[in-house]
Amino acid sequence: MLHPPQAPQRHPDIPTPHHAFELQPISSISASTAPRTYALISKPVRALSTPHLNLSALRYIWTTDLCLLATGEQASWQYVLDTPAQDADRQVFTIAINSFTADGRSLLAFLWHRKSDHRTGTPYALAPHPATDAGWESLLVLGPLPAELDGWVAANVEESGVGESWYGNMVNGFRISLMLGRVTTIQPETLVAERSFPGEHQQLLRPEDIRGLGCVSDEKKAKYERAVARLWKAMQESAVDSPEYAKARKRLGEWSWKLMEVERIEGLQRAAAEAKAAED
Repeated sequence: MLHPPQAPQRHPDIPTPHHAFELQPISSISASTAPRTYALISKPVRALSTPHLNLSALRYIWTTDLCLLATGEQASWQYVLDTPAQDADRQVFTIAINSFTADGRSLLAFLWHRKSDHRTGTPYALAPHPATDAGWESLLVLGPLPAELDGWVAANVEESGVGESWYGNMVNGFRISLMLGRVTTIQPETLVAERSFPGEHQQLLRPEDIRGLGCVSDEKKAKYERAVARLWKAMQESAVDSPEYAKARKRLGEWSWKLMEVERIEGLQRAAAEAKAAED
């Protein structure tokens, strides 16, 4: 049985992008990250929800142009990106506010929930705490944003007039998320040579392992199998202490984690569905 590693990194894509980015949580609260008052933010605010939101373009930018992977606290957002077939049963809301913080950074918020949960309410609450019943999961990103993501917001998220009361609730949710370490920034990834790959016991998928994954369609299995085979070939043809080996092994580990994590999540969902069916 395949077991996902304990220290996931970002999601790679093939072909390799010229610039790669990673999500970095904001580790400390400072005066510079404090939200501005309603009077000082740049208006109008941009906000849009599905089905009008162009998630296809967002998915391409996130995984291909930026080579990003949301993990840990943000893993549920990655699952949204990885499962477009489930879009019919979810609502995704995007909010973008320029000049949001005291130091002039923008805020980009993604909020989502399953329609079948019958959750209601305005998503400004940002699901601030597990004990609350806000009903929305969220990913909060402070700018500056990569140009590709900034362009997607400008092209796809419409301007929307919001009132001071709405903004006040949004700010409260942001402050709680900030205290809990759930606000992130998007930073250029450091050079592979400057980073160590997580753990000597990182499990690496082999091409034949791809065929046994239930979370991958037959069409994608062939693509992923070729990609994994290329990475193994690059490792085998490079010296162990070379940058080429380190880069190939790092990407192979990231591919392995991503595929195994999706397999794990879908396995849990299947088990839950089977248990529910048995109770009915």
